[in-house]
Amino acid sequence: MVVNTSTIKTKSKEEIESPCVSVCRQGDHGYCIGCFRSGKEARQWRRLDNEQKRDILKMIIQRKIDHAL
Repeated sequence: MVVNTSTIKTKSKEEIESPCVSVCRQGDHGYCIGCFRSGKEARQWRRLDNEQKRDILKMIIQRKIDHAL
């Protein structure tokens, strides 16, 4: 029996770590003052794939620039 392995999806060995710094307080800008994620982004982090996590990390960088941090 021949198995076509190209259709099997595997989980990446290298998960992107959470940007959490254990501050966990919402600032006036609506994002955590520690990691600059929204509450929704923080809650969903473990269920996101690496591409989605990278997208959030890019938004975090922009948020920090926008708020001069």
